Amino acid sequence: MDSLILIDCFNDAWFAGQSWAVRIGARAALATRRAGLHCGEAVGLGPRAGARHLRRRLEVVIENRRERRAQRDFERTAQQRTLQTADPAAAGRANRAAARAWAPRPYDGRVILMAGAEARAGVYAAPLMGWAALLRGEVESETMPDRLRGLLCEPTIRGVAQRVSTEVARIGEGLRIEPERDPPAVA
Repeated sequence: MDSLILIDCFNDAWFAGQSWAVRIGARAALATRRAGLHCGEAVGLGPRAGARHLRRRLEVVIENRRERRAQRDFERTAQQRTLQTADPAAAGRANRAAARAWAPRPYDGRVILMAGAEARAGVYAAPLMGWAALLRGEVESETMPDRLRGLLCEPTIRGVAQRVSTEVARIGEGLRIEPERDPPAVA
């Protein structure tokens, strides 16, 4: 039986359907937890290195805000006309816009859901990361430590890779693979 594996994959459609107060509260809780995490790391690094760490994190926050603004502008422009560009940033924005426009449908098959242990601003506290209403088959949920960094960062990525490898091997046990044969000679 095939499996769908969702890795660190929150259903944004579920979050968008929540009230304004819930969304703002979740974002504020995430910002507070991230600030606490980075301040704790800065203290452990010492005064100079800690200050550099916090400055770099602030630069990331500023850049993320800039990118979100550029994304909103891009989507407004894209609604008005068809964009044709070779700009990689525009391609990334188009991809993010398409992902936000996608409407998930119910899924009847087996699902393995891998999530980080650190709830993203209380959002992952949603049943099965917002997918509960759409998953109708067997669901296996696995929580992995990630310290708000995501599952695709070291060292957590190793556990994710091991779990995916185990699942691929399980699926492969039921497959019969025919050996390749040379094509018939053409006369």
